[in-house]
Amino acid sequence: MNQESPIARTCLRRTLLRIVAVLVFWIAAAPAFAQSTWTGTWDTRWRGGGAILDLRQDGSRVTGTYPLYGGTVEAEVRGRDLEGRWQEGDRFGRFLFVQSEDGASFMGRFDTGEWWTGGRVGTANARLVVDQGTPRRAMRTFLAAANRARAGDVEAWGAAAAVVDFGEAGRSLRPGQRLAAAQALADALDLTTFRLWSIPGRSAAGDDVEVELPQAGTEVELPLSFRRRDGRWSILNPPAEALEARVRALRAARGGAPPPADAYLSLRSARDVFLTLLDRRAPEAARLAAFDLSGIAEPVRVHEGNLAAEYLRQILLRIGPVLPTEVPDDPAATQPYVHFEHPAGRIAVTRDPTATNPGDPPRWRVSRETVASLRALYAASEAIPPDPEAASAAPRPTGFFALRERIGGVAPALLSRVGPVEAWQIVGILLLLPIGWFAGYLLAWPAVAGLRWATAASREDASPLRWPVRLAAASALWLVGTARLGLPEVVQGTLVITFTVTLALAAVWGGWHLIDLAARRLHGVASRSNSQFDEIMVSLVAGAAKLGLVVAGLLYLADAFGIPAAGVVAGLGVGGIAFAFASRETLSNVFGAGILLTDRPFRRGDWIVAGDVKGTVEKVGIRSTRVRTSDDSLVVVPNGKLADATINNLGTRRHRLANGKVTIGWTATPAQVDDFVEGVREILATRGDVAQGRTQAGATGLGTDGVEVEFSAYLAAATATEERAAKHAILRDVLALAHRLSLPACDPPAAPDIRWAALLRPERTASAAD
Repeated sequence: MNQESPIARTCLRRTLLRIVAVLVFWIAAAPAFAQSTWTGTWDTRWRGGGAILDLRQDGSRVTGTYPLYGGTVEAEVRGRDLEGRWQEGDRFGRFLFVQSEDGASFMGRFDTGEWWTGGRVGTANARLVVDQGTPRRAMRTFLAAANRARAGDVEAWGAAAAVVDFGEAGRSLRPGQRLAAAQALADALDLTTFRLWSIPGRSAAGDDVEVELPQAGTEVELPLSFRRRDGRWSILNPPAEALEARVRALRAARGGAPPPADAYLSLRSARDVFLTLLDRRAPEAARLAAFDLSGIAEPVRVHEGNLAAEYLRQILLRIGPVLPTEVPDDPAATQPYVHFEHPAGRIAVTRDPTATNPGDPPRWRVSRETVASLRALYAASEAIPPDPEAASAAPRPTGFFALRERIGGVAPALLSRVGPVEAWQIVGILLLLPIGWFAGYLLAWPAVAGLRWATAASREDASPLRWPVRLAAASALWLVGTARLGLPEVVQGTLVITFTVTLALAAVWGGWHLIDLAARRLHGVASRSNSQFDEIMVSLVAGAAKLGLVVAGLLYLADAFGIPAAGVVAGLGVGGIAFAFASRETLSNVFGAGILLTDRPFRRGDWIVAGDVKGTVEKVGIRSTRVRTSDDSLVVVPNGKLADATINNLGTRRHRLANGKVTIGWTATPAQVDDFVEGVREILATRGDVAQGRTQAGATGLGTDGVEVEFSAYLAAATATEERAAKHAILRDVLALAHRLSLPACDPPAAPDIRWAALLRPERTASAAD
């Protein structure tokens, strides 16, 4: 050992030196590592606007452009800070960016105090092709650019402004003012409804074209002009005053005040339905409300609704981009709007006359027939490549479609249909079942170990939890896994109901055992403590927890089967009345346990007297109480009867009464009686287990046998054994005192005198003599 110590010290010294060297190198190189890389494309935002910023870093110098505003930046890098100058034409200023530690975003501000933030993007959206070949193409470019910009691609406003002719005033407009004017024109066009083919195309004559764009359901129109310069057609930007007046007239025809930005989520028109479905940022509830899902079973309604939204997006990508201005926005319309028709089905939006709240206008939604035909429509249009313009702005597919795309790229044969499903979906189900069970088996081990630790249970006591935990974990994994497969309703509904039932049963099964383990531990805590947390409370809480567990399981199954919770509660109420009438005695005992918990007339271990029952309380249950009698028999008393009885709890006595009585013979002198009484008082006064000030001793009567002396004392005895021992000691001392004082005993009863008897009954005496 002594020979190895120097070697161990040498190894420890070398290790410490290496750690110090690494720390010194890290501290010295930290400034170099902290040097941020700004090269890349950034999606930036500032108050009221934003732009795509392309940056290139060369050493500590950074240059970049944001074409939407015709702006440039030049800056220097200092650690994570980027400080420099921006310029848009004759406008310029300074800025400061601070890159986040992960390099994915930056926080910054202008020298005026306004904020400027940004996030790194892998690749920017493909630039929208600006087509000004005809008035119709110019309008299509403008509408498509406005839609993309409102969907989040703010760079598209540049393409929209590129097809607008701002006239002579446009030469003095800054880029931001051009974009604002383009946005105002797009807002005005949103108030109209027209088909794109109504705008002249190649048949346009001359260099100027004027059109009147109508508003659906009203007679108000928006005049718009097109002009050709140098062979390119542009939309003439109306004067600001004239455009504002026309917008006020269009809005007045629809109620006056401009609607909020998210008004389309209320689904008050066919256009609102498409705007909601095409907006990936729309809440899930709004997307689901845009479909008539009444024909889908409740257990898979949310799943099928989300799938329907994705199916519809994929179909629209192949049909072509949706221009909202071509979709009617008249809330008062009654005829369905048909967007697309095919032998396999059609995309139709219908008016639902049922209002959500009284007084609200009806909602519009994708028809029930369309929802049922979306899979067939997708199968019919899948072979057609997506429209380039629509696909350039659409995000990558997610969820089921992303998985299906990857499988199709690896094994296209698995996309072939086998009945209502595809081959890869069957393979997925067959793989999911064993994988889910194996994963549940693995997850059950740490889960049961944690529950054992929480309940302080032994391995044997916790063993019943293993199977329900395994089944619950596997069922949850099966539910999540099948949702990724995109199965049709008939298959998905069957699997969801099956796995939901197994999950509910496993949860109730395991929860029941867990409550028993927790109650067992709490019983032990209650038995070792003097708090009010006694066995009655533990029993009631455990019973209530089990009842709540069963009710929760029933409500979960009701939700899975599409049964309204109100109906379940009402059913439980009616059934509860019948059950209460049939088991009123049992319920009386349960309520009796509640009364015992509230009043707390006794605790486990107390000696009680309740009617004919006398004994020690051994166990208090939810229905009955067990009492151990003095002859070691066990009496089970229903809680209902016990709660109604008069209970004398002898276990709560502060002291126990000890009484004694001594009869002194008539030959004793008064002095001897006084000495005896004083001696008894002294015996009681010198004992430590006697409550002082409450003892009594003295002559209480002159009996036929002698002088009666009685004494009483209150003993501080916790148990019957201590009480019996104290009484024994007191009586022994009193007996010894009587012997020391030589007290005369009382005379035994004298034999009857025959002579007196003869005088009283002469007839019997005579007969006896005979």
